[in-house]
Amino acid sequence: MTVDMNYLSGVTTTGTFFVESHFWVVGGFDYRLDLNETASSPALLKINNIYVTGQYVGIYDPTGTATITDYALDINNFVVGGEQIAAGDIFATVGQISYIDVSRYNGGAGITNDDAITLSEWSTGFIVDRVEYGAILTEPENTIMNNAPNPVAGTSEIHRQPADGSDTNDCLVDFVLGPPLGGDPTATITGVAPASVSNDNTPDITYDHLDSPASVDFYWSDDGGASWNLWDTDAAPTGPPDTFTITVARADGTYHFSACPTGGNPTDPIPSGVGDIEFGPYTIDTVAPTINPSTGFANSASPSSASTPASRTSPANPSETRPTLPATPMQSAALPGPSRCTEAIRFTRRWA
Repeated sequence: MTVDMNYLSGVTTTGTFFVESHFWVVGGFDYRLDLNETASSPALLKINNIYVTGQYVGIYDPTGTATITDYALDINNFVVGGEQIAAGDIFATVGQISYIDVSRYNGGAGITNDDAITLSEWSTGFIVDRVEYGAILTEPENTIMNNAPNPVAGTSEIHRQPADGSDTNDCLVDFVLGPPLGGDPTATITGVAPASVSNDNTPDITYDHLDSPASVDFYWSDDGGASWNLWDTDAAPTGPPDTFTITVARADGTYHFSACPTGGNPTDPIPSGVGDIEFGPYTIDTVAPTINPSTGFANSASPSSASTPASRTSPANPSETRPTLPATPMQSAALPGPSRCTEAIRFTRRWA
C-alpha cells in the first residue's frame, strides 16, 4: 500500500503546510490534512543537505531569522513531532544553512541510506518539509514522491539544486549529489619537494584530504610549532592525493608546515601549537656559497702545504725574496746573547 502524501510547501516565507497524524487500524488508514495557513504558521525551513557518512542534515532558513531549535527532525519512523533539535546539535552555520549532527537521533542510529527525513515545528507538529532518498521499502515511509539518490559514503552528500532551498516537491528533481559541504573535511601534508634542505623558497606541497574540502590553507612555523602563519591556499583541491606549488616565497630559515581545510565542520582547525606539525623541519637556504679571498683555496691549506713545511729553497710564495745565509760560519761576536748555533736556527725558522 502506498499512501499519497504530497507535501505542498513553497520556498518563501509563505506557503501551505499541513498537520498530519496517522495510525494503522483494522480496515483502513486515518489520513487528515489541514491546508489552512494562519498568521502563526512556522517559517518553511527546508532540509537542504544530507550526508550519511558525516551524520548531518543541513537545514536552510529562507528568512534568516528562524530559531532552529523550535523545530524537530523525524528520521525514518514517521512519528509526528520527531526529536526536537537541541542547540548542541548545531555544529556549524554557513550563511542560511545550519548543520545538524543527527547521530543521536533515531534511537542513536542516526541517518542511513534508503531513508526519509521529516522536518516539523516542535510545538505544533506542523510539517514544513520532507525528503525521501534511496530505496524505501516500508510503508507509510515511502510515498508517491520521487526519491532523491543516496549520498555516497565518504565522498558525496545530497543537496538541493539549482539553489539552496529550491523545492518542487519532487526529491529526484530537487536533490543532486555533490561535495559534502557541511562535512568534516581534513587535510594532511605528506611531503615537500625538493628535499628537506633546498634553495627553492616556493616548494611543492603534497597532501591528502577527505570529505572534499572547499579549499586548503597551508601554514608555516619558524619557531618549532609555537606560532603559525598563513602561507598560501589551494583554492581547488582535486585528488586526493594532491600536489600544490606554493606561490608565495618564504625567507630563508628552518620551518615546520601544516595544512588546514576550509568549509564544513571545522574539526581540523587552524594550527595553533606544536601538536599541529605535519611536516618538518624543512630548511630553505637561497644564499649561494662565496669564496673569501683571505681564506679561499689559493690561500688556504691544501693537502701538500698542510703536511709539508715550506723549505728555504721552495718558499710558499715564489715571488718572495729570501736572504742568503753566509757561506762561512757566523762568529759569536756578531750575534750577542745565546750561542751562534741557536741564533742560526732561530733565524732560519723565521722563513721556514
